[in-house]
Amino acid sequence: LWSHGWYGRESNIKKIIKKIFFSLSTKVILYGDHARNLMIKEGVNQNKLVCVYNSLDTNNQVKIRGTLNYSSIYENYFGNNDPVILFIGRITKSKKLNQLILCLRLLHQKNITCNLIIIGSGEYEFSLSELVSKYKLNNNVWFYGSSYNEKKIANLIFNANVCVSPGNVGLTALHCFAYGIPVITHNNFTNQGPEFESITPNLNGDFFIEDSIEDMCEKTIPWLSLSKHQRNAVKQDCYDVIKDKYNPNNQINILKNNIN
Repeated sequence: LWSHGWYGRESNIKKIIKKIFFSLSTKVILYGDHARNLMIKEGVNQNKLVCVYNSLDTNNQVKIRGTLNYSSIYENYFGNNDPVILFIGRITKSKKLNQLILCLRLLHQKNITCNLIIIGSGEYEFSLSELVSKYKLNNNVWFYGSSYNEKKIANLIFNANVCVSPGNVGLTALHCFAYGIPVITHNNFTNQGPEFESITPNLNGDFFIEDSIEDMCEKTIPWLSLSKHQRNAVKQDCYDVIKDKYNPNNQINILKNNIN
């Protein structure tokens, strides 16, 4: 079985059903160590549990990354040199992007001027744009829309300072790490995608208290003022996470080692 396994928010009945179900398999392939540890704690045979993690099209992303340089794309759009916060993904209510707008407002109130780009589309976009207008942040927010052009997306991510994902982070973390920007998301791991494990605080991102705008703001601030040398060091830390674990080649090797 290839599954998310355990989240940590299962009811007692669901725990029983899951334990019986997973016990029927020879192996349970999981997306992360968090789920594996929870399952071991619940009494599932640890020898059955194999972490395969997750990945995007890493080989293609590495090729694209080799063509990237710091550019003036944000300076040209916003008309300033302020740092840029990025979000990429579907604009849905579960992503809690209203909190990101409130975070941007709070940063400006603290005299930390910065910009925000949201790459993606969804049913919550109109509500977000109304919120941006309400707080007079139109000049600092770029609703880029949806895009499936990886080269354009790569350039946008590479030149941003940090990704902030107020809701669950999922593959957004891997996408941002592929092009070298840190990722910040909330610390309630029962409501997270397994890719949250790729984040190491103070190395390639951080975690804030779930639903706390103030803490989101405080955890974002340090990443907005890095020097070019520091940004390049962080980029390498991000690349290393993908190279070491979250790539298709690693997944293939894990599968080969566990299938007779």
